Amino acid sequence: MVKFIVNNYKKYIFVFFIVYLLIFTVFYSETTKPKGDEVHYLIATESIVRDNDIYLENNYPDGVTSMFGYLKLDKHTVIGRGNHEILGHGLTIFPFIIAPFYFAAGKLGASLFFCLITVILFQQTIKFSELVTNSHLTSWVVCPGLFLTLPLSQYSLLLFPEVIAGLLIVYNLCEVITKNKLGILSAILIGLLPWIHFRFLTVSIFFLLFWFSRQFKKITKQFFLPLILIFVYFLSIFLIYGSFDFNKTFMNSGSAYSGNIISNIINLLIDRQYGLIPNNPIFLLVLPGFYFLFRSNKKKALLIIALIFFEIMPFINSNDWHGGFAPPGRYLTAVVPIIIPLIVLSITKSRYFLTKTIFLLGFMWGYFVYIINLLQSPNYGYLYKDGFTPYLNKISIWSNLYFYYLFPSYFPDGKITVLHWIWICTILIISYLVFKKGGKVKTKA
Repeated sequence: MVKFIVNNYKKYIFVFFIVYLLIFTVFYSETTKPKGDEVHYLIATESIVRDNDIYLENNYPDGVTSMFGYLKLDKHTVIGRGNHEILGHGLTIFPFIIAPFYFAAGKLGASLFFCLITVILFQQTIKFSELVTNSHLTSWVVCPGLFLTLPLSQYSLLLFPEVIAGLLIVYNLCEVITKNKLGILSAILIGLLPWIHFRFLTVSIFFLLFWFSRQFKKITKQFFLPLILIFVYFLSIFLIYGSFDFNKTFMNSGSAYSGNIISNIINLLIDRQYGLIPNNPIFLLVLPGFYFLFRSNKKKALLIIALIFFEIMPFINSNDWHGGFAPPGRYLTAVVPIIIPLIVLSITKSRYFLTKTIFLLGFMWGYFVYIINLLQSPNYGYLYKDGFTPYLNKISIWSNLYFYYLFPSYFPDGKITVLHWIWICTILIISYLVFKKGGKVKTKA
């Protein structure tokens, strides 16, 4: 019996993940109302389904908002060609993607579609991790750990475009590793990335540059497919919005690029509200993973580093680096699947007990944070820029200790403090301990 389970562990893990995700999807969709940008994407979807158009001037005041639990809602629109009100998040086909499922079963139908997307993303992420690390068992252990904790766990339940973009990115990375020529499907998906959200245009450029460098001597016709799709995308922007001006296609774009790059990077990692590590300490193993991958395969390491750079480029200098009113890690959700192999490498290539302990305790902490978020009505993990975090509040109440003082916060003062630098030093020390105990390159998990 034990041997049978061991030999079929992939099947058991995969089935468990599907059932688990399905239960949480139905629970979350039926017990919460959409918030933040999610509700505005749904209003645009409602317009497509009921009015057969993308014009929203009649969708905010006529009772549509009450369908989503709001008597009144601030508009997320800009004025386009013909003085029509259009969704102010840039041109995106995201509402069109979820429209058939919304038409079939409302918000639950759209959420179930996202459940399917997450399952496919899970499968592709494991495939990518196995290709990078050649560690099968560890990949099948680590991937569920990251998909059951923030940010993937929460965004798999929400209607934001990042999960779909993450799937397209991981699929194309698998193609990059396994194929020598750009395929038709891969070319189409590269061209569709900016259609998911304008922020992913830089990722399309990354893949185009990669395939151009690989096939420089013999460019195939597939290479022109994404170029055509991107051209049509910009043409559509002009036809719909009447301009290429960001101020006319995006809300609040005037002050978007007034942030500080260094502060943003630090807070993406360690801010107690929005940072990856306080919400999920498993990410402590990413930096050692970069070291091990670079030591064993420089090309793959540089590939991942370059892609991360291109993905964060559009928002890293923005004062909206945190993703606005949203759960933590929104803009990094599409990146998390491609850094999972780095965590796998930290575990498989280091003999140090510390790495296994960090993963186990990090998973327990991250899952605790996720569950606390789901239980926090009415916001359910959505955060204001006030330094308040539900999980630290609960721990402080239960322990009668003020854990807030152990975790740095950029808000509400907007300053990098001594506590930020203490955390950075701690991360570097932990990474060094993992480096130091790193063993020889392992080819099997």
